[in-house]
Amino acid sequence: MRKWAAPAKCLIFHARKGVGRYMRRRTIMKKWISRRNFLKATGISAVAAGLTACGGSSSSTSSSTASGSAAASGEMPKVVMYYPLSSVQPDQEKVSKAIHDYVADKKGIDLQLEVVPNSSYDNQLNLVMAGSEQIDLALIWGRNVSSFVAKGALLPLDDLLDEYGTDIQECLGDYLQAGKVSGVTYQVPVNRSLFYQGGIVVRTDILEKYGIDPATIKSTDDLDGMFETIHAGEPDMAMMRLESTGTFVYADFDSLGDNFGVLMNYGQDNEIRDLFASDEFRIECEKHREWFKKGWIASDILTTSDTAAEQIKAGKLLGFYGTVGPGTAQDKTNQCGRDMTVIPLNTVFSYTTKVNTFGWGLLNNSKNPEAAMQVLDMMYSDPTFLNMLDWGLEGVHYKLKEGSDRIITFADGVDASTSGYFHNWSFAFGDQLSAYFWDGTEEDFPEQVRAMNESAMLSKAMGFAYDVTPVKTEYTAVTNVCDQYLNALAYGCIDIDDNLPKFLKELESAGLQKIIDEKAAQFADWKKENGVS
Repeated sequence: MRKWAAPAKCLIFHARKGVGRYMRRRTIMKKWISRRNFLKATGISAVAAGLTACGGSSSSTSSSTASGSAAASGEMPKVVMYYPLSSVQPDQEKVSKAIHDYVADKKGIDLQLEVVPNSSYDNQLNLVMAGSEQIDLALIWGRNVSSFVAKGALLPLDDLLDEYGTDIQECLGDYLQAGKVSGVTYQVPVNRSLFYQGGIVVRTDILEKYGIDPATIKSTDDLDGMFETIHAGEPDMAMMRLESTGTFVYADFDSLGDNFGVLMNYGQDNEIRDLFASDEFRIECEKHREWFKKGWIASDILTTSDTAAEQIKAGKLLGFYGTVGPGTAQDKTNQCGRDMTVIPLNTVFSYTTKVNTFGWGLLNNSKNPEAAMQVLDMMYSDPTFLNMLDWGLEGVHYKLKEGSDRIITFADGVDASTSGYFHNWSFAFGDQLSAYFWDGTEEDFPEQVRAMNESAMLSKAMGFAYDVTPVKTEYTAVTNVCDQYLNALAYGCIDIDDNLPKFLKELESAGLQKIIDEKAAQFADWKKENGVS
């Protein structure tokens, strides 16, 4: 049995949403890539729905390419798989045919892929759910699971998982809890980096120039001395900001989706608290106020349209706060055009919306839910199937890098501009830790991620889904107050003594306490239903 160690007290600011429930240990499947074991399929597929391959189009493509008389005579159950990509790929039909034939051979299932540009996916999915068209298996964003369940659009999955989804259960273990609503599984999360760890990413050359050892930086309390030294020699350079848009807020807590009532201490507390009225929030706002007055946070932080990476490239910024983990240093080095160093600052933990951001569900429109679950299980057990979804056809769209059985690059004569299948959406499918990885990824990246997934402290609210419907009016009002004050307070752009009391008073008037009380009541009911203490 795992015994949780008390987390080191260190503060990190990062914009994110999260809910979750404590659990003790997870079983993470360790499946690895084998060499190619399928024959490349060629030929022209019959098209069930025509399209123009245009990224901004709302068109989709559905390739029905059953081979042989079995599918034509109805002997194979048909499964329609519906999902978004950045755009419908030029070679989508070719890849769909190869996938169809592979699944037909392996499972005796007539799999049809229907791909929708991401820009129109939400609208198209809602239309599908409102109609009667057969769609069996679909990508479901975590933010939509509760509302889709409320309107009866998703099928419960527990019995199907027990019978046809054992590889999914082995792969995800207790992380499957993140796809539950009222104790019933409706979504299967994608297996990837399922943990959150806050940290900073800073320019390596600046650390070396001023003789700063990153190993000596253990928490945000250690940042002041580093910033003082660097800013003295780089007075025109800002020291820190958030990596992306959002609010620079204390993140050693489970936000339960929206920060309007949180579980502190990495989600290990038992009672939901008002984050904004907490001593922790005030202390960090005051810290950032001092940083802002010293020029360590840029004076235009609230208005700039430049990304952190763009500012680092231009020499205007030392680094940023963000999510860190395996592969972060190389990834951010590529983005920023400078060598970057990662400094983790808080305990590794996980929460519901970190886990269920990307996942899959079976629609109420499904004609063959048993076969659909078998297809979904293949995403977590069959690397050949998964790699075709991720990368297309070996030798056509990609090839294995010499000397590696898991790192790939473009096939000969192909690049990003000429490839017929290069969608950059591999994060959306199955067990990504058993798929191929693109050139530039560390060989042991999957092992590193698996280890951190396994070691992550889980919020006690893992699997808790908060229904905002009873307090929708207050939610809107509180959101408006936060839009007015929160970023300015969290970045230290305005006086804390004058404006934090105003912020809290307006939150009270807007109904924040009613939201917290409603969330706490739902959480108490959920804990009782699920035996969480």
